[in-house]
Amino acid sequence: MNEAFEILFTASFWVAAIRIASPLIFATMGELICERAGVLNLGIEGIMVAGAFSGWFTVYMGGDLWTGVLVAALTGAMFGLLHGFLTVPLGLSQHVTGIGITLLAASLTYFTYRILLPEVSSPPKIEPFQPFAVPVLSDIPVLGPALFNQTPLTYLAYFTVAAVAFVFYRTPVGVAVRAVGENPSAVEAQGISVTAVRIGAVMVGSALMAIGGAFLTMSAFNSFFFEMINGGADRRHPVCGVRRLPGAASADHRRRHSLPDLPDDAVRAVDRGPGRGRPARDLSEGTDDPLPERREMSFDTLLKGGVLPDGTIADIGVSNGRIAAIAPAIDAEAGEIIDIGGDLVSPPFVDPHFHMDATLSYGQPRINASGTLLEGIGLWGELKPLLTHEAVKERALAYCDWAASMGLLAIRTHVDVCDDRLLAVEALLEVRQEIAHYIDLQLVAFPQDGLYRSQGARENTIRALDL
Repeated sequence: MNEAFEILFTASFWVAAIRIASPLIFATMGELICERAGVLNLGIEGIMVAGAFSGWFTVYMGGDLWTGVLVAALTGAMFGLLHGFLTVPLGLSQHVTGIGITLLAASLTYFTYRILLPEVSSPPKIEPFQPFAVPVLSDIPVLGPALFNQTPLTYLAYFTVAAVAFVFYRTPVGVAVRAVGENPSAVEAQGISVTAVRIGAVMVGSALMAIGGAFLTMSAFNSFFFEMINGGADRRHPVCGVRRLPGAASADHRRRHSLPDLPDDAVRAVDRGPGRGRPARDLSEGTDDPLPERREMSFDTLLKGGVLPDGTIADIGVSNGRIAAIAPAIDAEAGEIIDIGGDLVSPPFVDPHFHMDATLSYGQPRINASGTLLEGIGLWGELKPLLTHEAVKERALAYCDWAASMGLLAIRTHVDVCDDRLLAVEALLEVRQEIAHYIDLQLVAFPQDGLYRSQGARENTIRALDL
């Protein structure tokens, strides 16, 4: 604990924290501008990848650093223009379009890298931005080196926060951007094009996201490598480091001790050597430890030869419905021994939002021709009077078997209670009881047509809660 507090008061800790946070400042400001204009931009990760590569490659080909930043911003603005065009005038789904932009930008970037640098075995390096100490201010204890001994792009991030706040609340442009997000009709009444303002805001926001990506290749590091910008799949990535910042002092300790708390004689250290992309190894091979304590142990169930998420092979002992031991080659008695045969053993998946009363009903009473949520809600209104208790239960049980086969063992489903029969509620209550031994199913009373707008919905909700 004392070490943790000591780290919090060291200048080097805060210097690193500010440096790691800088790309997220650009990305956050960019997303803020988009959302205040009424457009959700989920293409942020792909745009950052494109900005990281385009800025770095510009410098690698002989351009100066600030030219690289400008090229990165223009690259992001072009992807922002594409996103804005698809979502504003064409009205496509902002969620789907944003994910598509991420996939397009990232894939196009990696493809371009391979085309332009086909023979490169290790990423080429450039001369990145160097830290610049602000006179006087950098001499302030702790805060001085953290805030005022950074690279120029970090200072640009500071300026961006102030500039965005000033523009939003002190300029007509900012008022227009906020207005198109909050009350577009009022903006149209003033003769201002809502479409133009929104697309412009998305372009500016995307340019900032791309500068955030360029920060990583031109300030934090000096080269571009695949997956350097990742939403959380790899602990090595700099962007992910910010998520661990509140617990940075003990993060490595927790990561090395990620197994559940088990008795000392039940778990032997697991070699994490194979890791991602390398073949799993049976860690029991070549060991001199006969594990005498484990021979005296017994379990209700013993799972043999499972592959853990980190690639190691281990046995798992279960007692009283709980995992009691995870170790290679457990030698113990068990009421039931299951040979997993090298299959993956991992925590189950969880679905926190589902509509099981409508599952597996594709084409009933007709196909959603537009593919939109609005038509889907209308289709549910047409299907609801045709539902039967048996059909809802049969489809739900089929889905649960399918979900369990994919490792989904916890589901929270909304159940429409605007049907006075509460037919779906009763059917899913029976389903919950039948699958309780292998799936944790939670039911949420959900008035699809509105709690007060739909006649009887409030009373039906109360009735459903009492079932």
